[in-house]
Amino acid sequence: MRREDIQIGTRFIKNARILPPQERVPCPEPGCSSTLSRRWSEKLSRFYYMCDDPGCDGSVGCTPGGEIHGVPGDSKVKKARIEAHAVFDRLWKEGHFTRGSAYAEVGSKMGINPLHMGDLDAAQCREVIKIVNRMLNDLNAPEDGDDDGWFEVDN
Repeated sequence: MRREDIQIGTRFIKNARILPPQERVPCPEPGCSSTLSRRWSEKLSRFYYMCDDPGCDGSVGCTPGGEIHGVPGDSKVKKARIEAHAVFDRLWKEGHFTRGSAYAEVGSKMGINPLHMGDLDAAQCREVIKIVNRMLNDLNAPEDGDDDGWFEVDN
């Protein structure tokens, strides 16, 4: 990615990122014959690709350099990826792993290296959820062998 000073309207931007030409990608939504185009999201402060058909929700994320990040998926696959990410993120947000080691560990268990949620299909996302839930159960199991977490009191 190259950088240069540019002017947009009356605004001058020093050392701006110059994005590569955008890719033309078929929309992954069933029944849609349109393509995805790169757009800027003010809300997310990043680029993404969105379907050119205003009635379609087809989209895929971008790298900071403006290139497609992952494999475009339809709405069912995107929903599965969001669910898998929510469960997966617990591994590192709860302090069990660093983010990178969590990806390496789950990817190793799945035989996928490197693991990237944006490359997974719905079935693989369900597998991520199962693997991570098992890992979390093992990590959160009581250490004294009492697997129900309760203790008995003598009367």
